[in-house]
Amino acid sequence: MRCVAILICLLAGTSVSRAHEAWIEPSNYTFDRGDMLSAHLRVGQMFRGNSLLYNPDQFERLQVVTGNDSQKIRGRLGDLPAIRHRLSEEGLHVIVYVSTGSRIEYETAEKFARFARAEGLEWIIDEHRRRGCPESCFRETYYRHAKSLIAVAKPSGSDRPLGLQMEIVLLDNPFAAKSDQVRAQVLWQSQPYPNAQITIFHKPPGGSAQRKTVRTDEAGIGVIPLNPGDRYLLNSVYAVPVDNATKSGPLWTTHWA
Repeated sequence: MRCVAILICLLAGTSVSRAHEAWIEPSNYTFDRGDMLSAHLRVGQMFRGNSLLYNPDQFERLQVVTGNDSQKIRGRLGDLPAIRHRLSEEGLHVIVYVSTGSRIEYETAEKFARFARAEGLEWIIDEHRRRGCPESCFRETYYRHAKSLIAVAKPSGSDRPLGLQMEIVLLDNPFAAKSDQVRAQVLWQSQPYPNAQITIFHKPPGGSAQRKTVRTDEAGIGVIPLNPGDRYLLNSVYAVPVDNATKSGPLWTTHWA
């Protein structure tokens, strides 16, 4: 569908801060059974960012999954760190965070294009023009879908699809990896996302964060090289044009994993 309205710039000076990554940062990645999990929800770049407060109005899903068991993470409004949860089971645990929708406004098409190129979504630049969308002062709605893996007492278990709209699933357990790489599968609506860009951020102890990208194959799988002891953050984005956009509504929806 083509864009049906010229949007009016209502938020002049709004920055495109959404382009920062969101991640779950636990105090440690290995725990004993019975320990209290403490983790920050962070938004930033290159492993440096601000911590989000616990606010149930700002997330659709916040839970810990182990095996076939799923437990909601509960807290009090304003808790910092946002995640505190008693770990009662052994094995691999997956912490899950899905945000509610937020909006940003692009003042210029060039800012939109810079975002698209950085995330490997060059096609949306041409699609934006093809649909006759405005070149300035247009909006986007975005959602964040974050996961973090921790091991409790022993590293047994595996990551698996959890039904997130946009999701990265590690096909190899990083705590039990026997090689210098793991496979990551990107899923959109539970289906493989081929040719998706996976942005890899990694940071060695005491060193500076580094960034590289890989593309997924036809099965949505990309290979992530590992250095023992480094921290890793994976990011991938899916973009959807909004049909029948209104004057005040968004033209695009993006989902970040």
